[in-house]
Amino acid sequence: MLIDEIQKVINNLLNNRSLTDFTSGTVTSVSPFQITIKGSMLPLPRRVFILTQAVSDYRTDITINGVRQTVTIHNGLNLGDKVVLLRVMNGQNFIVLSKEVP
Repeated sequence: MLIDEIQKVINNLLNNRSLTDFTSGTVTSVSPFQITIKGSMLPLPRRVFILTQAVSDYRTDITINGVRQTVTIHNGLNLGDKVVLLRVMNGQNFIVLSKEVP
């Protein structure tokens, strides 16, 4: 049937096309920001990475002894940090999920 053939084509397309994939990398430069992906020769520039809050400095409010205070959480990436990445849409972009635990 035609519908079966269409399903086969779609399944083959999805199986041969990696929509997402986990990989790892290392911060090889902070300014300019670059990460070298495991198994890759060249470092990639900042524009291909989407940084999550888990790897970014940010400010948040906390309450200590009933007093609300603003604090800075220092999660930013540093030279040499190992990171967990999610490759999206054929490797055109990467989401930096977290730092690897040593």
